[in-house]
Amino acid sequence: MKPLIYLDNAATSYPKPESVCAAVNASLRLCAGNPGRSAHRAAVASASAVYRARETLSEYFGAETPEQIVFTLNATHALNTAIKGLVRPGGCVLISDMEHNAVFRPLAKLESEGKIRLRVFRTSPADPSQSLKSFCEALVPEVNCVVMTGASNVDGRLLPYRESAEKCRERKIPFILDASQLAGHERIAVDRLGITALCAPGHKGLLGPMGSGVLILGKDCPRFETLLEGGNGYHSRERGMGDLLPERYEAGTVAVPAIAGLAAGADFLLHTGEEAVRATEERLKGRLLDILASFPSLGVFASAGPIPVVSICDSVLSPGELAQELADLGACTRAGLHCAPLAHQALGTLETGGTLRVSAGLLNTETDLNRFYHCLKAVLNRKKGTE
Repeated sequence: MKPLIYLDNAATSYPKPESVCAAVNASLRLCAGNPGRSAHRAAVASASAVYRARETLSEYFGAETPEQIVFTLNATHALNTAIKGLVRPGGCVLISDMEHNAVFRPLAKLESEGKIRLRVFRTSPADPSQSLKSFCEALVPEVNCVVMTGASNVDGRLLPYRESAEKCRERKIPFILDASQLAGHERIAVDRLGITALCAPGHKGLLGPMGSGVLILGKDCPRFETLLEGGNGYHSRERGMGDLLPERYEAGTVAVPAIAGLAAGADFLLHTGEEAVRATEERLKGRLLDILASFPSLGVFASAGPIPVVSICDSVLSPGELAQELADLGACTRAGLHCAPLAHQALGTLETGGTLRVSAGLLNTETDLNRFYHCLKAVLNRKKGTE
């Protein structure tokens, strides 16, 4: 079997830090009881692990209290919870042209039911000031909620989420941030920026395991309707979920091993430091762009900024064909629409089957990228030989 060259970090980061694997393993061995349900040692161990995770994530994301951290299954679960709780019927919701289906589909469903209207603003891959100008022009009085990705999962462009959150705070309307491609790559101070709700997966830039996600409620976030109801270990005689945070939004048993791994990933990032993370990922992205620039047949979709996500199209091979040939050589990429048809419509790649996405991660190495170069060269040279 050929050695793995993993460049699909925008989907799930790999490899994981050893501390993440150790935390999951320890949780499976020691945290046997349901957190918040019992007083025996195994349950207390679970509750302690979960609370430590809340503390770590509140530090990482600049939340005032650990109780603002709500654990979810993934970013989609977090986004559905926030959107269906905070979006008010009868209004207009503003989104960008780079949104993932985890944002677009819940809102499209609400629109199809006649409950809201959607408005879309255009973004720029090269000039964030143009994106902000477009956002401000689209922020008409009818808009009563904004849902925005922090960075595109197709070309890595950064959106003006900081300035947009401030505009929403001035207007006193909810601002929901999809940090799926931002969390772990850039520190986000939720309370200082006035973000109403931040939604992120644990398994991407935060370096945690799959099955982990987080919904971070801003300090001024109002209580909103629950997406799921069930046992939460508190006030069990009540008919509803109660107002206690974070348990109001955590129905059922939380995924303790995944949460422990997520906390270890965030702790790894805290100890690495934001500057070191950025320097490493900018270096990897620069090397990746140099590699792609050496192949004239490739169209490259990349943005200014540090997010190490790039898309390409070949003049002959389809994205799917290119991905398969690379996979046969051990290189892991992702072809298609990346669950982001709005983004591909903006890029002009929707009708041609999308792009091939190449996404580096913090634990990739220069050796990984050099090996990817040789794989890509072999595929494209073979294609030339058959033309």
